[in-house]
Amino acid sequence: MTKTLERHGLLIFFISILMVTQLRWAEIYNYNNIAQRLSAAVLIGALLNWGLGKWLTSFEGQTENEKWQRRIKDISFTLSFSFLWVAFHQDGQLGGGIVFLFLIYLVKSNDKAITWLTRS
Repeated sequence: MTKTLERHGLLIFFISILMVTQLRWAEIYNYNNIAQRLSAAVLIGALLNWGLGKWLTSFEGQTENEKWQRRIKDISFTLSFSFLWVAFHQDGQLGGGIVFLFLIYLVKSNDKAITWLTRS
C-alpha cells in the first residue's frame, strides 16, 4: 500500500485541492452544478498530475540519485493524505490539515522514526 501511495500521492493531492475549491464555490451558490464541477476537478487533477509527471521526467538526469528519489517518494506519500482536506475544508480545519501533513512528512522522511513505529 505504501508503494501505491508513493506513486499516486500527487494525483490524490491535485484532485483533493480542486475538490475543496469546488466545494467552497458550491457553498456560496447553493450547490448548483456540483456534479459537473466535481467531475471537472477529477479530470483537471488527472491532467495536472500527468503534466507534472512529464515535467519531472525531464529532470531525470538530475534526480537519478537515491536522495532525490526518496525525497520525491516521501513528498508524494505525504500528499496522498490530502484527501482529508475534502472532509475538513473549512478555513481553520485546513490549517490543521497542513500541520498534519507536515508531521506525516517529518515521520516518513526520518529513518529513526520509521523504525521506532514499525517495531513490534
